[in-house]
Amino acid sequence: MSKRINISPLLTRGYAGIFRAFIMVLAGIVLSLSVQAQYSGGSGGGSSNGDGYIDYCTPVIGAKLVTTCSGVTFSVSPTDGVDGDVVPGSTYYSWSAPTAISGISGLTGASGAATFFATLSNTTSAPVDVVYIVTPATLSCTGATFTVTVTVYPAATVNNISLTACSGVTFAVTPSSGNIPTGISYTWNAPTFTGTVTGGNSGSGTNITGTLTNGTASSQTVTYFVTPSVPGGCSTAGFTITITLLPRATMNVASLTTCSGILFNYTPTGTIVPSGTTYSWNAPSTDGTSAGLGGSNASSFSGTLTNTTTTVGTATYFVTPTVPGGCSSAGFTVTVSVFPVANISSTSLTTCTGVLFQYTPTGTPAPIGTTYTWNAPSTDGTSAGLGGS
Repeated sequence: MSKRINISPLLTRGYAGIFRAFIMVLAGIVLSLSVQAQYSGGSGGGSSNGDGYIDYCTPVIGAKLVTTCSGVTFSVSPTDGVDGDVVPGSTYYSWSAPTAISGISGLTGASGAATFFATLSNTTSAPVDVVYIVTPATLSCTGATFTVTVTVYPAATVNNISLTACSGVTFAVTPSSGNIPTGISYTWNAPTFTGTVTGGNSGSGTNITGTLTNGTASSQTVTYFVTPSVPGGCSTAGFTITITLLPRATMNVASLTTCSGILFNYTPTGTIVPSGTTYSWNAPSTDGTSAGLGGSNASSFSGTLTNTTTTVGTATYFVTPTVPGGCSSAGFTVTVSVFPVANISSTSLTTCTGVLFQYTPTGTPAPIGTTYTWNAPSTDGTSAGLGGS
């Protein structure tokens, strides 16, 4: 229960002047404390309110521009005296979620936060701007709103890739599956591989390329780890490219001998002859004495050449090997010497018993140097003779 003090006797007993002085001093102290509480609560230089006073209570903060990467938390902490900002002590921030933006997630608001912060994800292929309206305030003063414009760069999400390549043939891969931001580039180290593979180098560029050589007769596996880089400097998860590297045949040239009109068959040899290699060839070039046909997708090289002259002819084939998987290799030549076959006409002779007869066969052709072999003749029983060679 409060107790009342009657001051009227003081005023009537001559103490009025002293009392009035006391009241004035007390009022000055209260006014001073009030002014200090209102204007001296800030940590910075304050701002002029236009009537000669410096306002240390109300935040004054300019617009902010921020760049960030998709999925990365960022924050904005205005600093008193930097870029003209007035940031009293204990300033806090509040903001609402921006209007929905296609491809952007994480659009949330907050209140009473010590700094402005957000975590935004961009699932598009290009940077997207997001604008927040932020209200700064202290315990007793609310400042004007300011904007925070956030440029959110996308992060690449590239799916793993598998492909088949031929030994010694340059491959080039341009990723297309996943989120592929505009302006993306790639960096890769030398690959790991099975078997004997050469040519696997590190590199960088807008696509992944290389020339690999398989030194074996069977398929090998080559694996690259690739790191994408997108504008804005955003780091992204890497991905793998797995290459099934098919071999290519390395064949020897060959020389064969055959007779006119006789089927020949040759199984090519070489330093690398993958299982299942097939062969194709065009009609041969000749010296004018022979003729032959082409062939394709055969497990061996074969043909029938006809030589209608009386001398040995030459036919040269160019043969292309193909290994399973469709990898064509450098072709090789097969040179075939084609011997003519004598085509001798039948004849009738007359001789006397016991008298030596001699006959030089004729025909087309009748190659030079042709020799003859014959068996004992068949007879009607009235004659007898011997064979010869």
